Parts: sequence; structure tokens; C-alpha cells
Amino acid sequence: MRILVIKLDHMGDLLWATPALRRLRRHYPDAHISLAVLPQTAEVLAQNPDVDEVLFYVGSKQSPFYRETLDKLRKDPYDLAVVLGPVDRYNYLAYLCGARERIGFVYSRKPLSWMFNQITLTEKILHPADTSRIKDRWEKTPHEVDSMGQLLDHLGVGWREAPRPFLSVSPTDHAFAEELLGPDFTKSNRIIGLQLTQKSYAWGWKSSHLMKLARRVLDLIPDSTIVVTYGPEEKTIASELEPLIKEPRAKITGELPLGRWAALLSRCRLFISWDTGAIHVAAAQGVPVVDLFPSRGFEYCSRRFGPWGVPHRCLRLREELGTGACESMILEILLAVEDLLPLSALEATLPVTGDSL
Repeated sequence: MRILVIKLDHMGDLLWATPALRRLRRHYPDAHISLAVLPQTAEVLAQNPDVDEVLFYVGSKQSPFYRETLDKLRKDPYDLAVVLGPVDRYNYLAYLCGARERIGFVYSRKPLSWMFNQITLTEKILHPADTSRIKDRWEKTPHEVDSMGQLLDHLGVGWREAPRPFLSVSPTDHAFAEELLGPDFTKSNRIIGLQLTQKSYAWGWKSSHLMKLARRVLDLIPDSTIVVTYGPEEKTIASELEPLIKEPRAKITGELPLGRWAALLSRCRLFISWDTGAIHVAAAQGVPVVDLFPSRGFEYCSRRFGPWGVPHRCLRLREELGTGACESMILEILLAVEDLLPLSALEATLPVTGDSL
């Protein structure tokens, strides 16, 4: 049996799909499972035992992957196409691959989309987050991992409690992380990871706030160390963290390949970040996380797109981060840290209210 799974999304979304891939592999142990992804997310699937083949696909006809991938899909037709996302162009790719059975999500509130998918899919599943079927949008919206599980239920694939996302890390990458941290950091069992992200600047959470948080963590948690990571987009603003470089209990590193980055995060006792793929990379390594969301749509987004498979806290970032609001926000984060890491020394030193911080 040949199965094509389609997940043309960002890194975090692709990590959410790995529990579904594991269930498919267990249900169809002898099947050839291909996964169509965006080229920039393919690293997520390195050494993933549940996938036999990774196909790169970009919808633009100008992309070198467009014709190459379509030709490959049509050369060896698939028996089943599973679309793990409620997007019409994903469903269209399932149609182009020529699979006899094509299952995917639709939204009832989009009539033109519904008509279009009468052709692209042989079995349409109303997405669990479709607001027409949810009386209380905020309370009953399922996580995307659960939504993919419900799709698999329609195939008869058993879905109980989904495991955490899977991201393989090689021994070479682990050795790199050990060398980068050095003996003083590796012997610490209280490494706290922080992510610097450009995305949070639009909502007022900037490098200055991250540095305040880092210093407060170092002050309040005995024997703790801080590791700050960042991606290529943050290369320019990373220079704003220069004052933190002088701190012997802090390390700043960025632009790492995914495997090395994941190996570094796996050393953390806890990871704090704005809601980006970094949160889900840490979760895939079993690290508890504190996930910061914008205030707008917090209940819906944190429930549907928050961390999966690890202890976590989702916090609403305040609309305005003036001096008082910033201190109060840092306190909320520290309380979440204390909740996730039962550290008696931290509990004894935390202030009772934001006014005393």
C-alpha cells in the first residue's frame, strides 16, 4: 500500500503531525508512506522511522520542486492521500496525485471551498475547529494534534492519547551541545532556555524585557544558568543582548541547524519563548515550556496551537508593556516557572504581588 501524507506547514505544525505519522505507521506497518512538505521544514523529518520518503512541494509553478514533485506523484500512484490541514491547496495536491482515496478537512462556513473539495476529496471531514459546530468557541476548540487524530479515526486508525511530537537528535548533535555549553553548564541541572524572537517585537516584548527576565531568573533560582537562542531573522537584534554576554551564568547562541538547536534545548530544565516553532522543538525533547501569546485571541490560539505532550503554561502578553506592566508580566512568567519546577528556594524568594517586585 502506498500512502501520501500532505502537511505543507511551518516547523511547529509539522512537528504536531508526527504523532499522526506514528499512528499511521503502526496501523499500516508494511505501507510505503511519503510525506509532502515545504523544503524549509524537511529537517524536522531527519531520521524519522515513520516516513519512507520526503517530497518537497511549493505551489508556485516557478518553483523547481513543482513539476518534479508532481511528476513523481503521478509516476507511482498512491492508494491513499491523507491531508493533515484544512487548506484547499493541500486538498488539491491530493487530487493531483491521483490517489483513489483522498481524505481531508473542510469548513462548512466556506461554501465555495466546500464545492471545490467535492472534487478534490473522496471523503470530507468537517474540521473540529469549525465554528458552526462549536457552541463555545473558546472552551471546546480542540488542539490541532487532536484534530488530526479525529481525521485518522475516520480511517479506522486507533487514536488514544497522542504521544508528544517526535524530533530525532543525532549523537553528533548531542556532543556539539555538550561542547558548546562546557562543563560548568552541563553539570547544572537548572538550565533555563529563553528564545529571542523578532515576532514578539510587534506585541511589545523586546530584547530588553528578555534581559530583565533572564536576570530575574538568575537572581531567584540558585545555581541556575541561562541559555538564550535565536534564529537567522534575529541576527541583528541579538546584538542588543550584549550586556547579558558578560554574565558568567549566561550563554547566547543562534542560527544553529535544527539538530544542534534541539540538542541544546534538550539540556534545559525549562524553556520560555514567544509562541513560535521554538516552543514545539523544546516540547519534542520533553522539556516543559512557558508559551507567551498575544492578548488578542488568546483563549482560542493557546487551546488550538499551544504546546503538546509536556507540562506547560500559556500566558497572555499584556497589550502595553510599560515599566509596571513589564514587571507584572515577568512576575507571571516566574510564577509559571515555579509552578512547573518545584524549587523550594525559588518559592521562598518570589514576591507575593507585582507591587513588591
